[in-house]
Amino acid sequence: MNRRLVPFAVALVALVSLSACSDSTGPAGVDSAVRGRVVDVHGQPVSGAFIALQYERDLIPGSEADKPNLGLQFDLLEPGPVHAWIATYCDDDTVRTLIRQVMPAGGYVLFWDGQDGSGRLVPDGVYRMRVVTAAGSSSAEMAFSGPAYGPLTAPSSIAASVVTDRRGAFRLEGDCLPFGYQFPAYDESGFFIGQQVFMRRVRVWAFRDGYVPEASDWTTVDPDLGAIVTVTMRD
Repeated sequence: MNRRLVPFAVALVALVSLSACSDSTGPAGVDSAVRGRVVDVHGQPVSGAFIALQYERDLIPGSEADKPNLGLQFDLLEPGPVHAWIATYCDDDTVRTLIRQVMPAGGYVLFWDGQDGSGRLVPDGVYRMRVVTAAGSSSAEMAFSGPAYGPLTAPSSIAASVVTDRRGAFRLEGDCLPFGYQFPAYDESGFFIGQQVFMRRVRVWAFRDGYVPEASDWTTVDPDLGAIVTVTMRD
């Protein structure tokens, strides 16, 4: 279901939006993180590897729902400055600025291709679209579930969720992962084709200059215990 926000002078519609809450937050003391190490074929740690999660998805066969293109409409009821950007859902960091300029009154459509401000593909997850005008502000949550990371060949192609330390270790906090979020899926023509959900079955991708991009085996993240995975990279 599309989500309409109409505060002040901005009407905002998320064509791919959030419709459920995450179930990833557990009791105090529970370690629900996805964590592990990246090593080479000799078992030595690979530091500085870019880490991204891939979520298993239940797509309708033959659909185009995996195309990473999110659309947003907004109506500016009077001319003035407009600032629109994409932010991370967990900590609200800016991912990419879409508009920052004075614009005439009228209806507008923005499309986000899933890239950050440096042209890198962002990891799967939930993001916020924010729009601010002189009259007020609005926001909408947007679920991004892009294609597999396999075709990417360099760290410069992906915006890392985290980077491995000198021991090759990484950690993705469970309360910032979108497990259980439900969102409507649309084909490339904008037609609704069914509900999708970020499932707990994931694999970890690692990218590092001098190595072939590699992924861990698929694993199911326990709500209380999280998951421990190892990625082995070949040079």
